[in-house]
Amino acid sequence: MLQKILASYQEPSPELEKYIKLYWTAYNPTDEAVEMPIVPDGSMDIIWLNGHIFLSGLMEEARVISISPKDNFVGIRFKPYAVALFLDEDISKFNNKSIALEEINKALEEDIRELIEQDTKSYESLNKYFEIFFSDKSIDDILISTLELIHVSHGNISVSDCAEELEVHPKKLERLFIKYVGVSVKKYSKIIRFDDIHSVLREEGLEDLMQKVLDKGYFDQAHFNRDFKKLTGLIPSSKLMSILYNT
Repeated sequence: MLQKILASYQEPSPELEKYIKLYWTAYNPTDEAVEMPIVPDGSMDIIWLNGHIFLSGLMEEARVISISPKDNFVGIRFKPYAVALFLDEDISKFNNKSIALEEINKALEEDIRELIEQDTKSYESLNKYFEIFFSDKSIDDILISTLELIHVSHGNISVSDCAEELEVHPKKLERLFIKYVGVSVKKYSKIIRFDDIHSVLREEGLEDLMQKVLDKGYFDQAHFNRDFKKLTGLIPSSKLMSILYNT
């Protein structure tokens, strides 16, 4: 059934690659609802759904959404720290939540609504808007470098190793992550390690799972299964996850 969901993805302009991961759309053209697990990937989204706009904060655990017949989504997937630049609040309060954007920043909600509803194909208007918005914003280079280390290692790096590599105190890294990402370095690394193998399983399925688990830095399959269940409440071979993994 998942194959019947029409989805598209588009990269932002080069000027926005530091802040926006991608733009995406999804549409259910069928007359049936689709129950789909949404898993943590270390990002935050602003989502337009059937005329409603909400912020989906950083996810620490999976949740299941029901995509109703004719549901139409347009999303902006931000790098983990980007949302903190337009919210004058503790970013962690949005973790694992979806909140109407107008309750957080009404002016931003109005701007994004107008831009999405007038341009859902090229994203040129959104690119121009966010290029101006982020032009005078800055992020600590230490935070950027730490995120790069985590992603390059596929989430298999400790906060002490990051701190040693960057010649900073671990407490500084933790403060930056809590302020701009909303979780600790360790928690974010665990999410990225999970997202990495989740991507592999989506592309290749569960065949040779043990080898894939070891390749992604898990000690053994039991270690992977524990982390998987903590983050999703399920096991990889569950019927619900089979929607994604083609089992």
